[in-house]
Amino acid sequence: MGPDPELAFGEAESSRRLIIHAPNVHSGGGAVLLNAILRASAGSREVVLICDQRMKVDPEAQSFLITRRFAPTVFGRLAAEREIRNIATESDLVLSFGNLPPIYRLKAATALFLQNRYLVDAAMPLSGFRPGARIRLSAERVWLKRRLRNADRVIVQTQTMAALFEQRFGRKAEVAGFDSRQPESLLNDYAASKKLHDFTYISSGEPHKNHRTLIEAWSLLSEGGVTPSLSLTLSTSDNANLLALVEKTNSQKHTRIVNLGQLSASEVDSAYNNSGALIFPSLGESFGLPLVEAAERGMPILASELDYVRDLVVPAETFDPRSPRSIARAVCRFMKLPPDLNVSVTAGDFLKQVCEEKP
Repeated sequence: MGPDPELAFGEAESSRRLIIHAPNVHSGGGAVLLNAILRASAGSREVVLICDQRMKVDPEAQSFLITRRFAPTVFGRLAAEREIRNIATESDLVLSFGNLPPIYRLKAATALFLQNRYLVDAAMPLSGFRPGARIRLSAERVWLKRRLRNADRVIVQTQTMAALFEQRFGRKAEVAGFDSRQPESLLNDYAASKKLHDFTYISSGEPHKNHRTLIEAWSLLSEGGVTPSLSLTLSTSDNANLLALVEKTNSQKHTRIVNLGQLSASEVDSAYNNSGALIFPSLGESFGLPLVEAAERGMPILASELDYVRDLVVPAETFDPRSPRSIARAVCRFMKLPPDLNVSVTAGDFLKQVCEEKP
């Protein structure tokens, strides 16, 4: 039996050592959030980070950490699992950050942070992934199901993910302390100022990100004489087919779509600053970090009319993400009436819930 999670994560235990187990996090939104949590924890307690050797830890947090790195291989992952089994004690708090619970039952109270919707939502097919990714995700689904008992608590980022998790696994998940309250006032006429790009889609190129439908929507807009500019952030090494489609659409339909490539954190910030609005046609997300990032910057958001979006923001316009025409019509509506929303999300709130609040 593990420790009593209500005691282990109670407010009286806030000075306990925190072990963050993140051996499969090194890029994307997971790395951004992990660094934010590390910065928020800096100096407040002893923190041990078990991570992928490719993870770039924010220098602001590095000096406060004890870091143990492991190779991004099967053997490296197993070594990381043995490491946390060996070092975790009853007096520690463990945050299992990489979507999967520990293989072993730990002496420490353990919270699982689950942010990959593919592991929870059986309705999301894996057929659009490359064979290697399909095998990995299938294996992780099995891992999650069989080892979920090793997590005292499960934390997700939205009510939608919590409902999916309960439906799939028959137990409740906590929703992290992200602030999704609407501000008292909205900024007006944001899009009136000229930007380098009218719209941006900050996203990788996985199938559920829905780039093909977005590109088809831009083709429809051009056919109607509307040619807003759109920037994408696709890795040039992993998205050859999508980039070929962009080039073909620009050539044949005279659209204005540019690919900025895979961006660093500072380059992402610049992409937001150079864009008039975020467009987000994803078919499903466990969280949707760009929605929050855009809202924090006061950017208007056009997004799928799906629960995961409204868990976080109130978009300026919404659309059916499976319909290019619906997306195109939302763009046209937005170009006439630009509202805005600001959302505040802090890593400190998340860390407080993990380490101090009772389940």
